[in-house]
Amino acid sequence: MRFKLYDTAKRLGVRFYEYCIRDENQKFAMGILAILLLLMGVQIGGLITERKSYIYNDKGQLVAFLRSSTDSAESIPLRVKVSRNGKKTVKDVIVNVDGKKNITADGEAEEEEGESFQAFVAGIVSRLSDCEDRIIYLPLKEKDAVLSWGKQRSYSVLLIPFLFPMAMAMLNEHRKAEAKKEAEKKLSSVKKSLPRFCNLLLLMMGSGLIFEDAFNRIAKIYEEGSNDSFKSFITEVRAQCENTSDNTIEALTKKSKELKIRELSRLSGILESGQKKGTDMTSKLEMESELLWNERKNYAEERGRAAEVKLSFPLAVLLIVLIVVTAAPAMMEM
Repeated sequence: MRFKLYDTAKRLGVRFYEYCIRDENQKFAMGILAILLLLMGVQIGGLITERKSYIYNDKGQLVAFLRSSTDSAESIPLRVKVSRNGKKTVKDVIVNVDGKKNITADGEAEEEEGESFQAFVAGIVSRLSDCEDRIIYLPLKEKDAVLSWGKQRSYSVLLIPFLFPMAMAMLNEHRKAEAKKEAEKKLSSVKKSLPRFCNLLLLMMGSGLIFEDAFNRIAKIYEEGSNDSFKSFITEVRAQCENTSDNTIEALTKKSKELKIRELSRLSGILESGQKKGTDMTSKLEMESELLWNERKNYAEERGRAAEVKLSFPLAVLLIVLIVVTAAPAMMEM
């Protein structure tokens, strides 16, 4: 079991390292590392400076706190353990030497003794807050109670290194969301433009043009008009064929496989099959055109239903606001 966990951790570590050193991720990773190292330096420097302010006795007990100046206000976070009448409790307190009492506590005490412990600790903190000396001595015994003081524990320095994998994970999720959004954009463009493209092919091939001439004319029309993902795809195929002298249908089929869009792959498959078998593609293109227009209609209906769902929440909020505005005057008069 231990070796399996080790192998899994090692594999994840290697994959994470490979992800970080990719060209598109290196700058982000280096920037995050620099920021985190700076934060760690600031935290460690603060801890070192803060440690000089705490004074311990020979037994290692915290007995006093050295203020940086008697002229400025200062907050001292401390943890006190109180043993009283056989009962024990631990509380985190903040001693404000400007005279303001700000006590926060978390610990466990007996329920019936909770208020007395709280009042007892509050009285000690209040007295310490009124101290005007630079050295604030902490009482170790108070009436029938024994007190033990210490620093409040801070784990922020230990948590900072974990921010790096979290930041890289957020970057990965952001990139996935962007890729998904781009894929949806391409799919929407193909769904909208492919039926018209198929009709143009039918029209031009029906007037006597061969496929390549019809395709090039459509690509020129797309170059002059507004640009979207599908039109860019067609113009890229034409430019590739002009630069490399590739067959148009083969280039179209290859690019369609890269996009992994079912409708585009189906159309390129029909064209490729017609070219290899030497059959008339007009009838098949007519059937495909009708199918594409039906699919575009269904896609538009799906998008419309999705928009209705997205609008339901803001409409519900507006309805609640309307009810409140309408009912408020009547409720005020009651």
